[in-house]
Amino acid sequence: MPGSQRFSREHTDYKRLITLTVVVVVILAGIIGITSFVLSFRPSLFRLDAGQVLVYRLKTTTTELATDGREGRPAIDERTITLIGIGGDNQVALLAEEQRGRDRLSLHAIETNGTSVLLDAAARPTSGSRAVGLFDLNLFALPPSATEQTWEVQLTYGLLPPAKQLVQAHARRSKSSSNPEFQLRLPTSLEWTETAQSPYRQIRDLVCTYRYRSAQNAVDQATLRCTFALEQPHNANTRRFRLLMEIDLIDNATLDENPLRLREVVIDCAAATAALTDPAIGQARRTALANNLRAAETGIGRLRQLADRLTDEVKRQPSTQTLLVSHAAPLRHQIQVAIGPEGSKVQAEQLARTLVANGFTARVEPAAAGKLRVVVGPFTEKDPAVLERLQQRFPYLKPLWVEAPAP
Repeated sequence: MPGSQRFSREHTDYKRLITLTVVVVVILAGIIGITSFVLSFRPSLFRLDAGQVLVYRLKTTTTELATDGREGRPAIDERTITLIGIGGDNQVALLAEEQRGRDRLSLHAIETNGTSVLLDAAARPTSGSRAVGLFDLNLFALPPSATEQTWEVQLTYGLLPPAKQLVQAHARRSKSSSNPEFQLRLPTSLEWTETAQSPYRQIRDLVCTYRYRSAQNAVDQATLRCTFALEQPHNANTRRFRLLMEIDLIDNATLDENPLRLREVVIDCAAATAALTDPAIGQARRTALANNLRAAETGIGRLRQLADRLTDEVKRQPSTQTLLVSHAAPLRHQIQVAIGPEGSKVQAEQLARTLVANGFTARVEPAAAGKLRVVVGPFTEKDPAVLERLQQRFPYLKPLWVEAPAP
């Protein structure tokens, strides 16, 4: 009997232990579930501290689609995009390749909901945006509130002509977790003609899916898909392409640099970039910028390389003021970037303002047969570098040299 009683007590204790264990597991599971639920709905805020550097790999796969349904051989392009926090009101510098091995810097202010505002060389807000290929920071729209499941987004898409850059998009939360995922869709079709003479363009079914990494306060992974069509300039035949862009965060670091000094380097780089397209900037200002950049200290390799290149270019390029004083050279040339009917005056003026905000000396002037045109300049000589920079910054324009009217 004593043995039976002992067995009964041990069996009862074992059952109590099992019950207690189950209760603890259930409670822990409940706590974990509630915690995960709470974390999944905390605000998603895109923020970079001063000195923080995010490096993304941008991989673009382009496949041509024949009219008979056949697919061409995919072409793959890879480049890196670097975001540098420079303080201010969540201001960042965006470094990305415009040509192989040749970076261009632009300044942006990123709102907490992911909206990117393009800044000029003095860090003042401007209209417009910047696209790297088809990618634009504004495609990373974050929800306006922590519990928002779907919302409408009015964003600026830098790929489009200035008059069409403001578009309406639809966004939704596709996965709720501590690292939520979102999806943004642009209208079924975006269509435009880049200038009055340029071919027709179309983007269909653009969908951007992206993940927000809470620990980094940034989007760390994204996929963009769409169909792109363009009309051939001479025979009006249309070519169609399927585009896949994959964006991955490959490095996230905060550098031990003086925030004010880093900001000065970035602002000087932006000012020097603007000076290269504005012949009215005097030699004294160019020399000061070159000296500042030469003495700049930064541990960001790509920023240092850009500063070195701009140091040489901004000092080497003579200004219009210097040419007028030294040689009295006439301003005989200008670049026509767009031409259209007088009824498009509002769009022409908006394009001119966008060009000015990006560092170009631009204006609207009358053209032949009751038309208006947007021009950049004037210049003393046809400098290929100016035309190249204009084409790099505004790939949708078709700039060409024309004679400037007599003063």
